[in-house]
Amino acid sequence: MKRTERRLIAAANALILMISACVYALLVSPVSVTALAAVTHGAAYRGTDRSCAAFRIPVYWEAESMDRILSELDRDGVFVTFAFTPETVGEQPTLLYRVAHAGHGVELTLENSAFTGRDAPKALSDAADTVERITGERPRFFYAGAEGERFIRAAGRLGMSPVSTTYDLGSQFASAALLEKRLASCVEPGAVYTVQPTASFAEALPFLIDLIKNMGLDIVPIHKMLYNRA
Repeated sequence: MKRTERRLIAAANALILMISACVYALLVSPVSVTALAAVTHGAAYRGTDRSCAAFRIPVYWEAESMDRILSELDRDGVFVTFAFTPETVGEQPTLLYRVAHAGHGVELTLENSAFTGRDAPKALSDAADTVERITGERPRFFYAGAEGERFIRAAGRLGMSPVSTTYDLGSQFASAALLEKRLASCVEPGAVYTVQPTASFAEALPFLIDLIKNMGLDIVPIHKMLYNRA
């Protein structure tokens, strides 16, 4: 399917979703939409800025499609957030430098990490030091996935705010067409979409970007969505 045709399909899906969102807004108080971002003892699940949405891309392994993904993001002028484990911080410093200096957000995570016991807090601390040394900025966020919920306080002591995910698109075993269908069913202001850097995601990425933009939403790194572009 040509990219022009995919853009038209994305626009049509966006129109349907926009109508649905308007109906939803009439029936549901805005307070219920933003309340999750006000969680103080757990992880936030969506942003406070309702004019945008965010992609999180976990970096658990050497993804063959990363070059293609970064090229597409650069071509469309889109910035996302990459979640690094302590292992990938040490094993892929070039990638860490590359995504940070391209303007993408960087956060730490223990999801799919070997550090899940008493060694986790020190591993996070060492990783934060490495991120700061390589990028010039200390990580401000911690991806509190299923394996990291019990380390939220440890991340907080290191100055990192925990952020979970609104929707996990489950791209690890999904085709590009399935990813497009999944996102089309859940485009929402302030949503954080977690998606693995697979070949299917790389293929679907232009469509996914168009779909969100055609809903009138910007795509920004997570920290800009949570703190009103600060």
